[in-house]
Amino acid sequence: MLRPTADGYEIVFGERRYKASLLAGLNTIPAIVREISDDEALEIAWVENVKRQDITPIEEAEFYQKLLQIGRYDIPSLCTQLGKSEGYIRIRLKLNSLIAEFKGLLDDEEIKVSTAFEIAKYTEAQQVEIFDKHYNVNGGFQDWRSLTTKETISRLENAFTQKLDIYTFDKSECYSCPNNTNNQSLFPIEGECGNCSNLACLRAKNTSYLVNRTKQIISSNPQLTIARERYNYDEAATSQLQADGHTIEETEYLPQYPIPPVQPIKSDYDNEDDFNADTEEYYANYTDYESSAKELNEPYEQGKLKMYACIGNNNIALKYKKLSKPTDPIKEKLTVLEEKDSRNKEIAVEKSIADLKKEIEEVDLTATDFSVSEDTMLYFFMLSSLNKKYF
Repeated sequence: MLRPTADGYEIVFGERRYKASLLAGLNTIPAIVREISDDEALEIAWVENVKRQDITPIEEAEFYQKLLQIGRYDIPSLCTQLGKSEGYIRIRLKLNSLIAEFKGLLDDEEIKVSTAFEIAKYTEAQQVEIFDKHYNVNGGFQDWRSLTTKETISRLENAFTQKLDIYTFDKSECYSCPNNTNNQSLFPIEGECGNCSNLACLRAKNTSYLVNRTKQIISSNPQLTIARERYNYDEAATSQLQADGHTIEETEYLPQYPIPPVQPIKSDYDNEDDFNADTEEYYANYTDYESSAKELNEPYEQGKLKMYACIGNNNIALKYKKLSKPTDPIKEKLTVLEEKDSRNKEIAVEKSIADLKKEIEEVDLTATDFSVSEDTMLYFFMLSSLNKKYF
């Protein structure tokens, strides 16, 4: 196809056929001449380029992106125009997210399109790490070049994602998040929350949940002691709670307080026989729960048992410890409250001093003489920095 220009004609597409005709010594070849704008010429050229047999996956991905950017196509219309499936188009478009190193490996056919598509789901920083550790090496277990796509997916998920199912915070936002692997897959697994590839966000949500949930539990059950087991807890959550003035007891492994069974809801069942069977099982389990709870409640009331709100990696569990000597739960709680009050006062003083320092640093005192109060304040800070043996 040609379009007229001031100097003659410009080839819109078919340049390779034109060059082949010159090599063959032909004087003329059939051509279509149309008057079209620059944008239309680019669009037609891109569409024709995509239809080439020797186009690389990266070139194809870039052409699809350009066609979408001109605003006259969406993915369904691209599928119709090019005779491709939606899945095919989406996979190619995702390849635009690859870093240059992986684009090069794909162009050189050192990795498959399916593998490149999986790698493209990760952030630029993660891709750099993946390339440096597993594709910029020569042989050995760390070299992933020879892995199948399925094997690569498994290793990527183990290294850079976490299963959302194991977390107890509200995951409503996660279901539609682009960092959820379910939203990156053309065929997500039904019944699963997916994996999160934004681990910083995941940790922040989990920590916030643990902190707020602990405060709620302690507010409604002030007799409980906040605890963490030595090797199984969220460090960020415990640090935040301590900064907020809460005392956290470190313990060895603690047994779990009985968890009540969940009663079946009839509307969740299509079959009444299944509902009746589960209801019967629920009442049997609830009887066992009451019995187990009673066995622990009696020694707790006698001061022979201590109850904890125990911070784990992703939940808050009710746990207990049997005591060798009976204690008075009320006196023990008063001690904890006194310690907490003392810590809160320390925090208040620390914040007051920090705020005062900030105020002094921000006020320009160089233009005028110090007042009596400013002199006093200056001497206070000077003296506080000296060793007490000097005054």
